[in-house]
Amino acid sequence: MKLLISILFAICLVSCNKEKVDVENFDKFKINQNVIPDSISRKLVQKNNSVVSVQSLAISPYKYPAYNENYICNASIIENDTLNIWINNYNGYFGNGIFAQVIGDEFRIKSITPKVIKGTKFENYELKAQELILNKATFRKGDSLFGYINFECVVDSSKSKKMFGYFKTKIN
Repeated sequence: MKLLISILFAICLVSCNKEKVDVENFDKFKINQNVIPDSISRKLVQKNNSVVSVQSLAISPYKYPAYNENYICNASIIENDTLNIWINNYNGYFGNGIFAQVIGDEFRIKSITPKVIKGTKFENYELKAQELILNKATFRKGDSLFGYINFECVVDSSKSKKMFGYFKTKIN
């Protein structure tokens, strides 16, 4: 009888696993209402319903950071508590960039792989540094969002990926 109860208890433990929550790489974001200096703010330009920086958004998938005007920034609110910020060059077929997710006062940044056709896929990476500074702590649809992002990682154990710079967009 004890053996039967032990077996049933073991089966229950194995089959009743809780859903795993991805909590790794979360950090607190900083708030600075004047996150974008005036000298850079004047250089931000409108493109594809998003705003990117002509000189200050240094985005490079690998090796040396350099400005690339193909990267755009989009932000959206999900379920009233999660802010998603996409900075990428997705053209409908493939793309590369980063995805920042803000929940409460914490954030994480994920690397988007260019090795996929149609859609978005995150790549495995080793985080080296991540920083996010936003102009406010609470977000609503329709708000303007200003920020600074700095992300550095190693992809596939050998490729360095560093993306940093200022961004400005409207929250959808």
